[in-house]
Amino acid sequence: MNVLNLFINPRRFFGDQAVYRNKILTVLATWFFGMEIAITEIDRRLLPSLAFAKNGVPNQAIELVVSSWHTFWATVVFGGVFAAALGWVVAGWWYGIRLKWSGAKSPDALRVRKVFVFQELIYVLPLLALAIAESMVFATYKEAWRAGFLWTGAPLFLFFVLSCRASFSGATTAFVVSRSRAMVWFVALPILTYLLALGFVIYIALWKR
Repeated sequence: MNVLNLFINPRRFFGDQAVYRNKILTVLATWFFGMEIAITEIDRRLLPSLAFAKNGVPNQAIELVVSSWHTFWATVVFGGVFAAALGWVVAGWWYGIRLKWSGAKSPDALRVRKVFVFQELIYVLPLLALAIAESMVFATYKEAWRAGFLWTGAPLFLFFVLSCRASFSGATTAFVVSRSRAMVWFVALPILTYLLALGFVIYIALWKR
């Protein structure tokens, strides 16, 4: 089993049965996904706080989280544990629904969730690496977010596309599905949704400036 294959040859990665027996990889991938959820939620709450705060007063709860790297990482690391549990259930369920809509007949629920969290690694690892790098450069996450979230969107989008590619490979390798329908549910629609969300964030940021 070679995790590098997830990035360069996802079909080979998902075709390796040892991957699904690796409990440590499953736990880490799920936890990292939970941290991704935590960071995404911070960003979601930070955007209206900066763009729409009345009289320049930000949301105090999110301000506490983003004004110190200690509170930011505590929220991401420990909050990620709870988010991982929720994401394992909900996001894994949604992944299974998309598999069924792609033609899979009664896909194994555990394997569905493993395929999902594995393909998420392609996006979440660069996201966490970026946050670590920002913590070495900027005084707070809020400062990093204001300074760089526009230019970091492009490389993160690239990794998101790669994760969609891996998701498609996982769906078509680990399960019997229609490739054309899987292309819609695991590539086309996720990328379209991401672009719409990114466009909204950029619009808000430019409008605020």
